[in-house]
Amino acid sequence: MIKTFPKNLVLTAGIAVIIMLVSGCQEETISDTNSSGARTRLLATENRELKKQINNLKKQHKNEIKQWDHLKLFKIMLVSLYDLLPFQVAFQNIENGCV
Repeated sequence: MIKTFPKNLVLTAGIAVIIMLVSGCQEETISDTNSSGARTRLLATENRELKKQINNLKKQHKNEIKQWDHLKLFKIMLVSLYDLLPFQVAFQNIENGCV
């Protein structure tokens, strides 16, 4: 047979559960506001460090591009000198009287 619980017992248990839920939610919001400040400070610190890393990488990239530009210029100079080399030999031969 099914026994029924008294209505007062069910009502009391329901009120107790509701009170526990409400107090738990309030406790979470209080701890969230405290950890929110710490989380904000942590994010700000990480943000600053990431910006420093980005700036350092930008400087490093700029320096590497300058080095590559210097190497390209040097290569162009070498190629142009190499292209002029046969003409220099020809002019030396003409000056020496050997054609």
